[in-house]
Amino acid sequence: MTPTGFIDLTGATFFGSEPSGFTAARYGVFIQSSYRWGGPAPTTSASMPTKAPVLASGAMDWTGFYVGAHLGGGWSDDRWSDPFASTVGAGGFVNVAGFGDITRATGPLGGGQIGANWQAGSWVLGVQADASAADIIGQNSCFTGLGGVLCGRTIHALGTLTGRVGYAWDRLLAYVKGGGAWVDTTYSVFGNTDALSLGSGRTTLNSWGWTIGAGVEYAITDHWTTFAEYDHIGLPSTTVPFPTVAVINAATIAVKQSVDLFKVGVNYKFDFGPWAAVAAKN
Repeated sequence: MTPTGFIDLTGATFFGSEPSGFTAARYGVFIQSSYRWGGPAPTTSASMPTKAPVLASGAMDWTGFYVGAHLGGGWSDDRWSDPFASTVGAGGFVNVAGFGDITRATGPLGGGQIGANWQAGSWVLGVQADASAADIIGQNSCFTGLGGVLCGRTIHALGTLTGRVGYAWDRLLAYVKGGGAWVDTTYSVFGNTDALSLGSGRTTLNSWGWTIGAGVEYAITDHWTTFAEYDHIGLPSTTVPFPTVAVINAATIAVKQSVDLFKVGVNYKFDFGPWAAVAAKN
């Protein structure tokens, strides 16, 4: 973090300095698949033996257990409560409260999911649990009434437990989902500038909230499926302590967080058949 000049918001006068953080990250992933439908029938010779033609599979049955993996990205906004009022310093310099106090973060994620579906007609009901490791990072100036420090946070992991309702057109399934969510986040404050020496600190919290989402899933075969999905996670306002940062440690800082996710992935479906047969024997 490198101190940079801080501009008085009322008169464009420089005083002291405020920390600035710069983060550069590049992520990439390349996924390619292909599937051929139909095509010309192969020619055969009368002298060559031939196999019986392969019969096309019937309508897709979505009922069963499934496990899979996903990759994607997330973006998130945090709003930090600001307990410090605007102040006027020597020479008329003004610190304006409430300027900043929002951190916006982006980054990649990847993980897995497990669930089960039950199909009745064209309707598909299901439950799903998923978890992702993430590196969603953001930072911004905050507490400018105090003089300006740097607030940041990193989402390390998140997960959801949801119910799903979908409608199937044979191999294409469109669905919505909703339920509970969990997010593991580290919040940080850097309060050392040319004008301030407040120290630094970080706090990691596990927060519980809610999630809603929607997606589409396509059955490539009777067992392999691929999907694309959007989810929104909402978290309640959470009090975040910073015991090692002077002045700030005596105030109540609350952070309200939301997270948006986009994921693509694959699933492998296991039919209920083997388990149903075992249950029937017992």
